[in-house]
Amino acid sequence: MVELTRLKPAPMPTVLPLYEFQATGPVADIYAEIKRTLRVPWVGVLFLAWARYPTFFRALWNGLAPIAATRVFAEGAAELRETVMDGVGALEPVPVLGRLESAGYSPREIDEMRVLFQVFDHGNNQYALLATLARLCLEGGSFGKTRPMEHREDQGIVGAPPLVLIEMHHAGPDLRAVYEDVMATLGLPFVNTDYRALARWQSYFATAWQDLKPAVGGSAHEALAAEYHRLAVEIACDLPNPIGLSAETLCAAAEADATVDEVLAVSRVFHYLLPGLCVNMGYFESQLTE
Repeated sequence: MVELTRLKPAPMPTVLPLYEFQATGPVADIYAEIKRTLRVPWVGVLFLAWARYPTFFRALWNGLAPIAATRVFAEGAAELRETVMDGVGALEPVPVLGRLESAGYSPREIDEMRVLFQVFDHGNNQYALLATLARLCLEGGSFGKTRPMEHREDQGIVGAPPLVLIEMHHAGPDLRAVYEDVMATLGLPFVNTDYRALARWQSYFATAWQDLKPAVGGSAHEALAAEYHRLAVEIACDLPNPIGLSAETLCAAAEADATVDEVLAVSRVFHYLLPGLCVNMGYFESQLTE
């Protein structure tokens, strides 16, 4: 069995997302299918990055789609979410609700934040499992247990507002400085979708990030991210594999576009960052507890 240790790529590879507004033809079709299958309103940056490798992208989603459509996959993602929310108290989240109310945030705005966290909870844990499967196969591993193949019945987050993303080029000096701090602190070359969505409420996001920042990289944060990573690997390896997604298939597809090493390096970025991202979002969500 391949040992999928949690590691941060060094040096960090170049990540070139093919954003949804740029996608056409088959790529746009796959993006739409990803959102339908996962019941989410956005395509995760990992898929935007993989889309730069069209042969690999098609082969990967062809193998992942029937897995992501199963009930056991959705249940595995829910288990990951529970792990975060059960463990995030160890980070001692600083309450933010009173500060928001004092600053003039309305109950409607705060409720919209809470719904947004539900949306990202629903999606990020699925993306973490898919990133795990991609890295597993690219590193020569295999998976596929005989599991019930019932189709998932969840409907996503009902009543979720449209995602409003504040991009780097939209940001004024203050928000740009926050984004630069996020990237420097996390050691990443981009700002995740989650943070760009939360920056719709700029003063909130700046405050919440400053609350979280001291915990990032600390022992409690790293322990929870490590446990998340361990559990994601365990769940992923126990998933069904109805069409036989394999290392041979994915590596051959990667070689048609670039090299296995290049595609693997990009995949490792997301396999590394998603546990920490889910912990961070759990921290933010816990801050809004009454």
